[in-house]
Amino acid sequence: MNAAVFYGRQDLRLETMPEPMPGPGDVKLRVRYNGICGSDLHEYYDGPITTRATPHPLTGVANPVILGHELCGEIVALGEGVEDLAVGELVAVEPFETCGHCVYCGSGQYNHCPLLALHGYNRAGGGLADYTVVKRSMAHRLPAGVSAMQGALIEPLAIAWHTANRCQVQAGQIVAIHGAGPIGVAVFLTLRRRGVEAIIIEPSPLRRAVLAGLGARTLLDPTSCDVVAAIRDLTGSRGAHASVDAAGVPASFQAILHATRIDGTAVVVAIHHQPVSLAPFDLLMPEIRLTGVAMSVNAFPSVIEEVARGSYPLDGWVDTIPFSQLIDRGLERLRHQQGMKILVQLN
Repeated sequence: MNAAVFYGRQDLRLETMPEPMPGPGDVKLRVRYNGICGSDLHEYYDGPITTRATPHPLTGVANPVILGHELCGEIVALGEGVEDLAVGELVAVEPFETCGHCVYCGSGQYNHCPLLALHGYNRAGGGLADYTVVKRSMAHRLPAGVSAMQGALIEPLAIAWHTANRCQVQAGQIVAIHGAGPIGVAVFLTLRRRGVEAIIIEPSPLRRAVLAGLGARTLLDPTSCDVVAAIRDLTGSRGAHASVDAAGVPASFQAILHATRIDGTAVVVAIHHQPVSLAPFDLLMPEIRLTGVAMSVNAFPSVIEEVARGSYPLDGWVDTIPFSQLIDRGLERLRHQQGMKILVQLN
């Protein structure tokens, strides 16, 4: 089978590998689409970060490893003991393998399992391959009418869903979303479904145009205005009820601290690769709640229901490329912000 195998920094090889076989409790998938995530970019250009040179304590997997964790596949084989799925069904993959018995797994906070292994980074075989094998617990059946392309977006949409939950807002309130990449877009769509207004802050004219096409009504260019002043002006001097840092740059972090209203919530979902400064006074006086997002948890079923209802249109922000063009038309384009969400088509 074809597979994208990561050996180290800027060393991703499109190779021919043996097909994996399912063991007890496993599901073998023919991968239809796999999305390229921002964390994949960082792994390729700056890594290893999440992949390991030494065996992972839960799975024993070390580099080289097949990348890919945002995927949808068609079931082609079931391991012993898996009786509630059928060959031919489409599933979205929740890319977590956990220990199953720690305090976090037991309390439903499995995204905090200290032994958590990520498909495409720490498991034997990711989604950037013709075939992959996952645990039954990782496979979420897609209902009729949900396409394989939509299925490959469930994982990033689940992160956005978790982010929206962390905002702790209600219909009619306002959230400032800093960064209009795929997660920013998905947060906007999630909040819109809940009746929450959004202020979008994004320097890219292309990305602002995409959000406008999706129905965003208030868009700010941070290169041409004082973002904090603009948000306060738009909210009667009070600030947003919640703010989301989906940009991952120091300016966006400072903006969520200063443009969120008293007793509001500032949520960091972006992965920062530069240090940021935090003056405790900025938390003391406005009494804002500063929190983060650790991937997603317990979100896949709800997101799949919303996708089936049509809450997440793909127009204008989702592109597809063939597997053979993964690096030049995928990773390279995204590195230079020449695309939004790119799905790699396999098989």
